[in-house]
Amino acid sequence: MTDQGKSSPRGERHSYILFTDIYRSTSLWEQFPQEFKAMLERHNTIVETEVTASGGEIMKNLGDGYIAVFESADECVTCGVKIQKEISALPSLADGKAMLLRIVAHAGSLHPLATGRGYFGRPLNRVSRICQICHPGQMLISDAVRVFVDELPAGSSLLDLGEHRLRDLAEMERLYQVNHPEFALHDFAPLPTLGHHPNNLAVQPNEFIGRVRELRELKDMLAGGKHRVTTIAAPGGYGKSRLATQLCADTLDSYRHGAFVVPLAPVGDHTRIISAAAAALGFQFYGRGDPKQQFLDYLREKQMLLLLDNFEHVIEGKSFLAEILRHAPGVSILVTSREPLRLQGEKIYRLEPLLVGDGDKVRDDGLSDAVALFVDRATLVKHEFRISAENLDSVEEICRRLEGVPLSIELAAAWVDAFTLPELLSEVEHQLELTARMGDIPERHRSIRASLDWSYGLLNDEQREVLRALATFKGGFFLEAANAVIPKRSLRRILTELSDKGWLFTREIEAKTRFFIRDAASREYALQKLRESEDWERAILAHSRLFASLLENEAERLQGRGQIQALEVLGLEIENVYEALDTALNRKNAKLISRFAKDLVSYEDAVSRWQEGLDWYERIAKTAEELDNRTLTLHCLLGAGRLLWRVGRYEEADRSLHQAKDIAEEDGEQKLKATALNNLGVVAWRLGSIEQSDDFLTESLRICREVGDSFGMASCLNNLGVCARVQHRYDEAEKLFHESLAADRDIGNMHRVALTLSNIGVLMYHRGFYEKANASLLESWRICHDTGYQYGIALSANNLGVVAQASGDYEAAEKHHLESLQIDRDIGNSYGLAACLVNLGVVSTKKECFADAAEYLKDALELGKRLSGFQPGVEPLIACANLLLAAGKSESAAVLLAGVRWQAEQAQISLNQLEQNDITEGWAKAEESVAADRLSELKSRAEKMSLDELMDFALETLEK
Repeated sequence: MTDQGKSSPRGERHSYILFTDIYRSTSLWEQFPQEFKAMLERHNTIVETEVTASGGEIMKNLGDGYIAVFESADECVTCGVKIQKEISALPSLADGKAMLLRIVAHAGSLHPLATGRGYFGRPLNRVSRICQICHPGQMLISDAVRVFVDELPAGSSLLDLGEHRLRDLAEMERLYQVNHPEFALHDFAPLPTLGHHPNNLAVQPNEFIGRVRELRELKDMLAGGKHRVTTIAAPGGYGKSRLATQLCADTLDSYRHGAFVVPLAPVGDHTRIISAAAAALGFQFYGRGDPKQQFLDYLREKQMLLLLDNFEHVIEGKSFLAEILRHAPGVSILVTSREPLRLQGEKIYRLEPLLVGDGDKVRDDGLSDAVALFVDRATLVKHEFRISAENLDSVEEICRRLEGVPLSIELAAAWVDAFTLPELLSEVEHQLELTARMGDIPERHRSIRASLDWSYGLLNDEQREVLRALATFKGGFFLEAANAVIPKRSLRRILTELSDKGWLFTREIEAKTRFFIRDAASREYALQKLRESEDWERAILAHSRLFASLLENEAERLQGRGQIQALEVLGLEIENVYEALDTALNRKNAKLISRFAKDLVSYEDAVSRWQEGLDWYERIAKTAEELDNRTLTLHCLLGAGRLLWRVGRYEEADRSLHQAKDIAEEDGEQKLKATALNNLGVVAWRLGSIEQSDDFLTESLRICREVGDSFGMASCLNNLGVCARVQHRYDEAEKLFHESLAADRDIGNMHRVALTLSNIGVLMYHRGFYEKANASLLESWRICHDTGYQYGIALSANNLGVVAQASGDYEAAEKHHLESLQIDRDIGNSYGLAACLVNLGVVSTKKECFADAAEYLKDALELGKRLSGFQPGVEPLIACANLLLAAGKSESAAVLLAGVRWQAEQAQISLNQLEQNDITEGWAKAEESVAADRLSELKSRAEKMSLDELMDFALETLEK
């Protein structure tokens, strides 16, 4: 397939670009100055000779490499192969290592420089980015080259490396490795692209332009954790977010656990910083522990960069950053804000506007950063726009009048299809004069406000009306959602026009186009315009009703076969849901609030955002009290009650759910009464009232069957099965679990299918049926893997480890527990983590790896001290006692065993059969080596110790 590179009448040239780079050139100069000089000269001769011989043109000598351009793909690739072969044949240097070359070929349109000498364009930036991830000795070509290659050089072959995200955060690039027998190296590690380390860095709408010096200075600040809190401070529109995101991409290799962006502009409330950060990292809260402590525990062992973007919206929450620094020594924090945070140890980097004039031309293309940005954005709306000697002065003057502010420049550039450059300059100057008369606009903000006013003023009435309505959305929107808020037959066309004019950008999500207002400053401006218009109430109420309906629909799907898809939809739209609920609350619209109160709990529970959900239900409760609305109060009590027991506030949950039950009973809401009873059954069990739990759950099950609530029925059956298992009614438990499993399979709720299978596996284990236990747990584990249910994977893996341990397969047990341990750490499952640590301690004891066992159990004890409840303390104490017995420290073991038994008796808590067996067998072993009167003394001592004191004693003993 032939495509000869040609110049257009405008001077544009489609070229095939060859980029070469010598690996470790700087260190080679330092180590072998004379030898490397000769080698470099040889390299230069090879490259220049082969480029010329292949019909190419040397565009630039980079000192340690070249940029050359060709008019055909075959010539470009053939030249690259010849260069790599000849470099591979060169002798090694004095250290015995060869000089290695990175070679990359890419293609695209280049434009002539204003000086008339040389070219510039996006393909040059892209080929440089590809070279950054090319391994020394490797040759890569992009798909833009491959599709035009008619014939590879003799002996050459291509290896498809797939699509890769580069550090420029643009679209994916498909890359191929060129192989040849005469190359020095043939096998390479995977390319170190953005997929190489964990991150959530999104594809950016436009190319990153300039800021070379700023990136270099900021990298130096972050290097080696020199400054663990760095704040990029500047007014809105200066490009803080884009610079910070690019910095994350460029420094990704420095952080073993990756770099993550936490967008705070949509949050707008400092109480939600923790949940926003957790969502960005894919961390799920679990158990009744404090969410902040869970998140800090999750970060504790991470080496990570966190970008907290647009922090000015949540400035009251800045103390949380100091807590991260104290608890997570490997985490560095990058902040963007319109003002410094004034934290101890904060390094403030004040971002200035882009460089503009003649003295500021620091780029290879001879343009200042401001002019280069203008040119790049102008070509998006007017493809034929080019910088030239004739128009350079006009562009520079526009950028100068706009003070080099990126947002202002981009908004101006978006209108080059409607104005000549002299007209555009006149428009800019006029608007700046108008804005200068507004005394309430700070000097540094005038260019931004002027640009927004001017660009908004140039929109037609229909475009302005749509833009104002779009400001109701947080976190983006799809066309269908926009049409529900601002119905227009030509809405897609208007959205495209707003994108052309710099107000919107798009991303493809799930094969659909999602629109975003370009930045926080632009959304705030549009929102202000909406408040000033007569459309305000209509637009925000339309937005609120839209997302109330979406929540209702997706909450129903959460219960059945659409569960995974519903979680994805709600995860994408949750900021819009919160904004819509806020609108309903501010207007005290009881009917609208009830729609949210009824279903919000389903999502918050499914994603373990329990504390965040409670914060919303507290607000709903205050409004419900003011309005004295029974329906709203009922939904609020039910939602809050369910979340309260999730976070371990059982007494409060009990009160809330009893009130809900009474209201539902009085109002004849049988299904809601059954929901309250089901949750009361769980609370009663957690509070130790097993008989009362049975009563609540049995009554709930009866009502669910009467009203045909399959989802509620399956949940009741599962909870009744757990109660029966705890009371050692194993036959009954098995029957209940299987009935629950059949109902959940019929509904299609795969998460609960997996959890019920895990419960069945645990039951089989307690009954001693290890093969059946393993089969059930393995099925649960597979379902969780297939659906991406991380909590379920961890739970099943840990239980599989327990079964393997009981079967004597300690290697398999360790493997399962380690898988569970890693996931529990990642999702913040503190209770699961504590259980895994105990199990790993037990396995290590069985393997007589006593030092490893002690480390695992010390971690389990430290974690147990921070967790609420009896079990997180008891399990590591029993495991410690067994370790001490195995290590010959029988007296210390006796103290722990006696103490656990005493604590259980005092709390009137029944230990399970396995725990009872461990204590009985352990005590029998202690009796074999410790005198009876001494055991009596130790028992008396243990009975004077609290659970916390027992754990401290265990820690001290393990340290010795």
